[in-house]
Formats: sequence, structure tokens, C-alpha cells
Amino acid sequence: GAVWSGASWRHTPEDFATQSHFGYGRDWPFAYETLAPYYARIEQLFNTSGPIQEPDWQWENNYKFPAFKQSYLDKVATRVFAPEYQVTPSPFSVKNLPAKEGGCVGAKNCVRRCPANARFRPDTEILYKHLQNDNADLTLLMDTPCLKLIYLKTSVFRTPKSYIKANLKLLKQNIIT
Repeated sequence: GAVWSGASWRHTPEDFATQSHFGYGRDWPFAYETLAPYYARIEQLFNTSGPIQEPDWQWENNYKFPAFKQSYLDKVATRVFAPEYQVTPSPFSVKNLPAKEGGCVGAKNCVRRCPANARFRPDTEILYKHLQNDNADLTLLMDTPCLKLIYLKTSVFRTPKSYIKANLKLLKQNIIT
């Protein structure tokens, strides 16, 4: 959350199969539909604001808050480039509420620090809660970049702690020194 404006885009179904659809890259080992329910859960957890009905999007737009209003520049671009191009509000994990209710105050310095705490921050809204619980099934690994994602159909969405422990030996073997 330290260098994140809150932009909360989804991959599209085609992004998971670029080789099949477009002849480049590699297809993911699973389809978009596998992650779709998790996208929806995260959008709720992250207090995501976005367009309610966007007919060109291939998923339900069930965001927690409505999209932010279009800027002046968005409106000008819509007038100038329509109908060839359409300006669509992007989803952001920022509360679109009145400032008095803890929403965005429009300070435009979200990346560094949201003065109203309207932008979702995993360090304060998830990690802190889990680290306070001694029984939490969470292991925080510092300075450990992910070098490789190993997809196992049987355990990809099981408890992260057991998944990490089971694969630490494998990861250590694959680290390039």
C-alpha cells in the first residue's frame, strides 16, 4: 500500500489466454473464471468504487461504492472523441463517500499517503488485524520476493501458511544466488 494509488483493475478472460487468443505469451494454467469470485471478494474487502453497470465488461460490477464522477478532462475527451472512444470510470479501492463519512477528500496525494484514510491500505486494514491475533494462520515473510508461482490445482487457494511452509524448500532450491 505504500506506492499504490488504489487503481483496482481486473485482468480480462483474454489476458489469461494470450497464446490461444493472440498467438503470443503463455496461457495461464487456469481460466479467468477461477479467479472471478476472488476478484469480487477483494473488491468488497478493499472498499472498491467503480461503475455499477458497464456493458463492455465481462463481469458483474458489484463494487462496494459507486464510481467517482468524471473529471472535466474526461468530459472533454468524451465530447471530442465520441463515438469512436468511450471514457469509462476506472475502479479504485478508495471510498467514494462524503469526506465527513471517511471518504475521499480529493487531496490528489493518494500514492504517498491518503490524508483521509479513504484509500485501502493492507498494512492497516488486514495485516494489523491478523498480526494482533496469536492464532492467525499467517506468516509474514519480509524481504522475500516471489520468483516463481507454482500452481497446484489442489492447494492454490488453501491456507497460505501451510502452502508457504510446504514450498519453502522448493523455493530455496530454485533461488538464483
